[in-house]
Amino acid sequence: LYLAPLRIDSNAYVGTNSVVMLGSQMGWGARLLEQSLVARDQTIPKRETWAGSPSERLANTDSVLEEMAEQMTPSTWSPKLWAGFVAGWLLLEILPSIMTAPGLVFAYAISRGEPLQGFTVAPGAGLLFVLTACGLVAALKKVVMPTLRPGIFPVYSDFGLRKWLADKLMMTSLGVTNTLYATLYTNPWLQLHGAKIGSRSEISTVSHID
Repeated sequence: LYLAPLRIDSNAYVGTNSVVMLGSQMGWGARLLEQSLVARDQTIPKRETWAGSPSERLANTDSVLEEMAEQMTPSTWSPKLWAGFVAGWLLLEILPSIMTAPGLVFAYAISRGEPLQGFTVAPGAGLLFVLTACGLVAALKKVVMPTLRPGIFPVYSDFGLRKWLADKLMMTSLGVTNTLYATLYTNPWLQLHGAKIGSRSEISTVSHID
């Protein structure tokens, strides 16, 4: 078991899917771009932008990162924002139960509680569950995030709350209707959310997209 300290100073930026190895340091305002590696005992000086594997300093900084650095991030959450995140969390917790209810009611009503007869109506209940799950996710996502425009937005904001909830809804879909993905139904399902997909495109599983 190898242990060593890591030091990442304030205002540093670590990109998605990046790796920071043992003993490395990132100075104040240092930036590591996506899918990059800070090697063992490597140091990124303050205010420098690095990328690659192993990472190297970039001569030209990313204009988007520069714009992000200039944005003011709210230091506290408003009561409205707190209430929104709590309400969203509660919705995500009970959503699988809501999705399951119609199928269970259908199966019980047809089988009248008899186990053997319940097996015969299980395919219908399963189909009803998938349709209910997809319908709920599509409807809620349309309400939460009907449109999306390019730009830079604070995470702790009204937009950040809606974006978080929309992402969680798609992750819920991936979790409860996993067998829908990597099939012929994946493309129309994503097109329902506004994705533009060309002909003869093959898609497996998708998450973290808008």
